[in-house]
Amino acid sequence: MRACLKLLVVILLLSGSDVLLFAQDNSDVKIDIRECLNNLKSQDDHIYEGANDCLYNALPDNTDILLRELGNKDPLVRGRLAILFGKRRIKRATPAIIKLLDDKEVSVRKDAVYALSDMRDSRAIPSFLRLIKDGNYWMQTISLEAIVGSRESVSSKDFDEVKRILVANLKNPQKKFRQSAIACLEEIGDSSSIPLFEELARNDTYYYLEAQIENGKKVEKKRFPIRERAVKAIEKLKMNDAKKRRNGTPTNQ
Repeated sequence: MRACLKLLVVILLLSGSDVLLFAQDNSDVKIDIRECLNNLKSQDDHIYEGANDCLYNALPDNTDILLRELGNKDPLVRGRLAILFGKRRIKRATPAIIKLLDDKEVSVRKDAVYALSDMRDSRAIPSFLRLIKDGNYWMQTISLEAIVGSRESVSSKDFDEVKRILVANLKNPQKKFRQSAIACLEEIGDSSSIPLFEELARNDTYYYLEAQIENGKKVEKKRFPIRERAVKAIEKLKMNDAKKRRNGTPTNQ
């Protein structure tokens, strides 16, 4: 299947209780959508990518057909279709994908979070607000990033709670939480975060050893990635503030 495939016709053929789905491209070659759905499970990258392209191009014209497949018995199909709906931002799928947040399979729940993050649909905000209370790093951080990306759809009260959690995460013992919090607060663009970033830039303790060559010899030096990330965030916020002042726009300080 080529990525440039253009789907023009959908033909449903009933065979007992099974539904065979076909699409047709402009060269009159019939494409079996059922086969594409099955190939989503392939371990062969070439086959999987071809199936992914086929179904991506089948949307949005075949939304009704593929919406039903979000209830497919195979978790790989449910999750990967949710991702495709999210990338296409087909908001008709939002309610069905929200239901997948409670899927029995962890992989499907994760795919649903990614899909809703891409969707940018305000109907998903209550679900994200629930997930940010989750102690699981992955669920919480993706949900926080999704809320920040859709902040125009979030009430000021809820968004204040989100900022409170992000500020608290700057002191989380796990480095992943601190890294994610820096990125989110930087995207928000609130320069009141600068003093918090400055503290991290001075005092964050996480480091790793990086091999370098000095005077022809291999040496190991400490790198402090969170300190470095905090410095970049400070520079960006200060630059944004300077731009606002030049344009006569109030800053957040």
